[in-house]
Amino acid sequence: MHFLLVNSNPAVSRLITLSVEKLGFEIDEVLSLDEAPQESYDIVFVDNEQYSEIAVDDSITEGLSRNFAYIAKRGEEKPKNMSAILEKPFLPTDFIDLVAKIDSESSDESL
Repeated sequence: MHFLLVNSNPAVSRLITLSVEKLGFEIDEVLSLDEAPQESYDIVFVDNEQYSEIAVDDSITEGLSRNFAYIAKRGEEKPKNMSAILEKPFLPTDFIDLVAKIDSESSDESL
């Protein structure tokens, strides 16, 4: 799997990079969605500090990914255009569990 992380928070970057390496997957990290180096990803993770509703909507329309996960402060609501939420602070296992859940849901949709 290949992920995109839209983020400027070093702690979030460290935790997610560690988790992705543990899973044996790949990740690109950018400050905004328009900097994405590829045309498509399995999951796009967007930190609440970098979130833009318009940019996410445009990325969905352009087919960047079918799965967008919002990284939010605990108790914050998930925007309607995001398919999942990861609440900060989180552990690497929380990230891994979310990836497994999204992957499972995506597999079910393609049947």
